[in-house]
Amino acid sequence: MREKWVMLDLLTALRDAGRVDTYEWIAPAFDEKGPGYARACAVIKQLNGVPAAPKATMPSLLKAKGKPVQIAVTGYAVTTFEIRVYEFARDAGLQGAMDADEVRAYTLLDTLFNYETNRLSLPADPALARIVLDTLTDMSNSEDAIAEDKDRSVEGKRHARSAAQGLATIGLKVAKAYEAAGINPYVAPAEPVAPKPATFLQGGKSRDSIRDLPFGSAIPWEIAYRAFTGTSHSPERRAATAIKEYSNHLVSMQKKLPAEGDFDAYRNGYSRRYLSWLGTRSGVVSTMITGRSGFNVGRAQKKSDSADRRWQELSDWHDAFMKRQKREDDAAYLEARGGVIGDLEKQLAEREKRQALMKAVNRIAKRKKGTKEEKVAELMRTFDWKESTALAVMKAERGYSLGFQSFELTNNNANIKRIKQRLVDERAKEVRQGRDEYTVDLSGLDGWPDATVTYNTDEDRIQIVFAERLPKDDWLKFKGRGFRAKRDGTIQRQLTENGIYALRQLIDVQDERLPRLSDLDRRDT
Repeated sequence: MREKWVMLDLLTALRDAGRVDTYEWIAPAFDEKGPGYARACAVIKQLNGVPAAPKATMPSLLKAKGKPVQIAVTGYAVTTFEIRVYEFARDAGLQGAMDADEVRAYTLLDTLFNYETNRLSLPADPALARIVLDTLTDMSNSEDAIAEDKDRSVEGKRHARSAAQGLATIGLKVAKAYEAAGINPYVAPAEPVAPKPATFLQGGKSRDSIRDLPFGSAIPWEIAYRAFTGTSHSPERRAATAIKEYSNHLVSMQKKLPAEGDFDAYRNGYSRRYLSWLGTRSGVVSTMITGRSGFNVGRAQKKSDSADRRWQELSDWHDAFMKRQKREDDAAYLEARGGVIGDLEKQLAEREKRQALMKAVNRIAKRKKGTKEEKVAELMRTFDWKESTALAVMKAERGYSLGFQSFELTNNNANIKRIKQRLVDERAKEVRQGRDEYTVDLSGLDGWPDATVTYNTDEDRIQIVFAERLPKDDWLKFKGRGFRAKRDGTIQRQLTENGIYALRQLIDVQDERLPRLSDLDRRDT
């Protein structure tokens, strides 16, 4: 009778205050330890106009497959257990005769626990029994989640530890009660049923809407779901996130790879490796989910390492694909600009044109004669510039002078000289590629095996092949000077004057047996 009057008073007070969403205001009025939270849920539902659920509907569902098993429970752990069963049942979306999931879940909660006798009535239906046992396992291994339901103060964490221990004890009693009643909630059904995802997911997208994402249908929901069942309390949300990340990545890559053939090749390779990672990850488990009892640490670590390797393989494949694509794009770009020499000639022309422009502008901007307005007008007339461009050139920032700065001309001129030298080298290389290779046999080297050195003009490499395998220390000397080894044992480096000089220093051959490129060019001419 007391509860009716308290509820009526709260209804009036909260309705007048416009506060119909605060459970914490209502629970203390009934009881902070036992049925407080559940009664608060009922009050909030009444305040929000949710019709009360008929009491006969859910008990008939619970008792449909046998008598409920009863077990006595008391203490703080019961309150936390009520809260988590309420949330878990709501998330699972239990099917019944009610319209709202919250009402169905509250009815289940109200049926499970008898507030007068402090006894927990466990459903005999294996499907509902799994919800109870999974919730107990979930909460008994997650003190942080319990503390979050109350508070994270020192006192709150102490209560959380106590609640976790109490829930673990309740879990053992529940498991023994089911065992004594001959009920095994985890017996696999005759036909495997795919796990049902929650009707609400991260970001408000359902399972069907996630499948409608671009490229999302390539990832089966069951594979994505199983990948996170052993490591997450919300595998359906993690599965949705994984599918969305896959979709977003491919959408971004489609913009970077406009050519249809390139993107198709990338999508096929990426999808195959992404599915391999998800499949391997389905065997990864965490003690946060399974509990510490009987946990095989070594096996779990191997599964986790295997999943990490699949992800690293995916990352390495992506990097290699993009590097190969960049090489192909650069080659196509050079070909469009007339090859390496054609590209250098165009760069040189652009640099020389800019150098001449900067000099001409500075002759006007730095001239002592004339006002700023006259110089701006002359710049606009001479170079067909907009007024804003001419004003920017005539604006001297602090520490800088009018016009283009001296370092800009110096840097541009240095680039002109560099490009000219590269043109000389590339043209000489083009001439050498039509000549025969230069090969010399070197025997009797001091401290080195007999070797053969080749100036490979077709591959643009200087190559050396030793008669026997080099010790590691000797090989590291070559590696430190820029040489690399091929699979057939050939040690090589780009055919340049510096490459020839490095080889001379390493094997101590300073005579004409290893001529410079310029010497070879003179011989041929």
